Amino acid sequence: LGHSWLRALQEHDLLIYKQADAIIICFDLTDKESFESTTNWLASIYKHKSEDIPKVLCGNKADLIEVSDDYVQDRAAEKKAEEYVMKYFKTSAYSG
Repeated sequence: LGHSWLRALQEHDLLIYKQADAIIICFDLTDKESFESTTNWLASIYKHKSEDIPKVLCGNKADLIEVSDDYVQDRAAEKKAEEYVMKYFKTSAYSG
């Protein structure tokens, strides 16, 4: 992305954070890199909001865990949720 696009995205993110009353952080249960990026999202959020903002960690694609070789373990997600004082849920857009 060009510099002007990157700056526009950063300003857009700042506007979204300032208006937020709660945060839902979603990641792909079948992609550990997706899970690891939640730490960066939290750091970004804390630049603009108090750590006291209500948060939920949401692992999506729970229906695909059985066919994935590289899925996020429940304990890893639960540990991150505990560390950042938020609830953790596993969900599936496919199966509910």
